[in-house]
Amino acid sequence: MFNFSKNTAEAFFERSSPLFGSLKNANSYLAHKSNDKKIADETLTQHLDLVVDFAKRIIKANRLDTALDKLIEEIVKQNFQEEHFEKGFDWLKNLFCKTILYHDHGKINLNFQGLEKKMNNALYKSQVDSNSPIDSQHSKPGAYIFLVSQFDAIDKSDFSGSEKRFLHLCSMLFGYNILKHHASYLNESWEIKDKFKIEEVDFMMPYLDEYQVVVKSVFREDFCKVLKKFGNYLARERCFV
Repeated sequence: MFNFSKNTAEAFFERSSPLFGSLKNANSYLAHKSNDKKIADETLTQHLDLVVDFAKRIIKANRLDTALDKLIEEIVKQNFQEEHFEKGFDWLKNLFCKTILYHDHGKINLNFQGLEKKMNNALYKSQVDSNSPIDSQHSKPGAYIFLVSQFDAIDKSDFSGSEKRFLHLCSMLFGYNILKHHASYLNESWEIKDKFKIEEVDFMMPYLDEYQVVVKSVFREDFCKVLKKFGNYLARERCFV
């Protein structure tokens, strides 16, 4: 049934990393501050290079490709038409890899960069906004950039209506991991439907341009409506298949 060659996670990392060449002024953003004056602060680009490197090592050391492939095969058989098995498989494995890649993309939040309690980045101190609805959060804009990118790609794909709905649900579940990747606890994943307000979406939209994310429509009310729609489905069904 699955008589096609399956790409490794490493192959997906190599071809889908959004930062490599897409983020404007990439090296101006910091990811971590150094407590040692002799050691330079870590830029966002450097950080994501390390993230990819460690992800590859962990996946290889624990033979996760085999485990991922088996899980994805079962999911694909249940939720995709046979002619879309290969494409659905690739999409889901790519989604797994992109969740790792996107998890810190929200660190371009100007408050996260400029505030002294965060990166204290001299390049962005003058752009700190005390009225920002997202303050210095980076998980929320990271999840937003990820979800908008995925929703738009799904809408532009040639999957069937039910397949697109399923991929929207999967994107929300993976996006929840980005949203909560610094949290001390996890709530139910469908609660992501209530985590974005219109004023926050308005504020975060310019960050799409920084990553040169081009979408076919402006995700504002529509973005929040999509989250509500599929979040309610997840809550009602208590599952994602």
